[in-house]
Amino acid sequence: MRFIEILNKIQIPVTNEEQCVLERIQNKGTVSKRDLTERENYLANQLVNKSIIVRKKHNGNIIYKKSSPTSY
Repeated sequence: MRFIEILNKIQIPVTNEEQCVLERIQNKGTVSKRDLTERENYLANQLVNKSIIVRKKHNGNIIYKKSSPTSY
């Protein structure tokens, strides 16, 4: 388990699996929901619930991207 720091020193715990999905999203910038496996979609939704990434609809597709500090 790791901790991700958001805002001013607020730390959120993430599992190793969530960390892998987060790194994939960070490396690509945005990732489409259809490019993720069922498990990765579940983990991405967990990260959305933790406000670490955001889910948006873009041209009829759902995409995930890293939250910016202004998104909090």
